[in-house]
Amino acid sequence: MNLVNNNIQFIDSTGTLMIKPNHVNSDDITINANFPHYDYNQTLDLNFKAKFIKLKKSKKLDMANIRLAEDLHKLLNYIEKLPNNPPIRDRLIFNKKEKYREALISHLEKINSTKDFQFFCDT
Repeated sequence: MNLVNNNIQFIDSTGTLMIKPNHVNSDDITINANFPHYDYNQTLDLNFKAKFIKLKKSKKLDMANIRLAEDLHKLLNYIEKLPNNPPIRDRLIFNKKEKYREALISHLEKINSTKDFQFFCDT
């Protein structure tokens, strides 16, 4: 039992079951913890709230997202070479995002620093 939040949690692969008493008297909890043999009369019936929280199922990544992650990983290797405001993709020249990323990564591989960064061809 989590005495800070006064709740009990059961967790499995499908979700979490949270059980919380409606009325909690911190003195009663202290008495039970320190003197479990102490028998006292409780005037209130035990009354609990239960809530089940289902785990969200994750979707599998498609190839476009995997390629994007790979390109971002490559760009992180060259982040110090990028200017503060890198050029945006010209959709007339780069009709696909992948081609723009490929050209940007290729340009960054060829230069040494931000000072060498010129707006690469076709932006």
